[in-house]
Amino acid sequence: MDNHIAKDLDTVRQECQSVLNKYALAGAANGINPIPGLDVGVDAGICLKLMADVRERFGLKEDSAWKLRQYEILLPLVKKVFDYATKEGVMFLLKSMGKRYLGKSAAKYVPLIGQGIAAAAGYGMMKYFGKTYIEDCYQLAQKMRENDIKAEVVDGEVVED
Repeated sequence: MDNHIAKDLDTVRQECQSVLNKYALAGAANGINPIPGLDVGVDAGICLKLMADVRERFGLKEDSAWKLRQYEILLPLVKKVFDYATKEGVMFLLKSMGKRYLGKSAAKYVPLIGQGIAAAAGYGMMKYFGKTYIEDCYQLAQKMRENDIKAEVVDGEVVED
């Protein structure tokens, strides 16, 4: 987190929320994707890129996740931030959105208005997903600061100050 020490976490969170619109628009565009099944893979890819972008902005390195798991106070947030940041984890999260996701997929096949509904649903889902993930990363970074926990990665090795 050294790169971001000077940056206020609230500022980082606001930056993440600003960039979230780009990902939400990609989710909306994918909402009109006519190829069955492909939309799920594309949504998963958008989510993974969003997660990596948000973690990077908060200075949360994947290489240090194992170190952060050693702190009981951080463990629930570490699990949320890192465990779902895999293709399998994202697919689980998308499936857990269940009816909303199925509605988006089915709506696109209704002539004319269906694609608009699917695009709006894709935007809304990505926005909801992103806001939740940003908040999880914010809380983890905040807890790390409050407890003076650092897990910096240098040359592939996790070092402590």
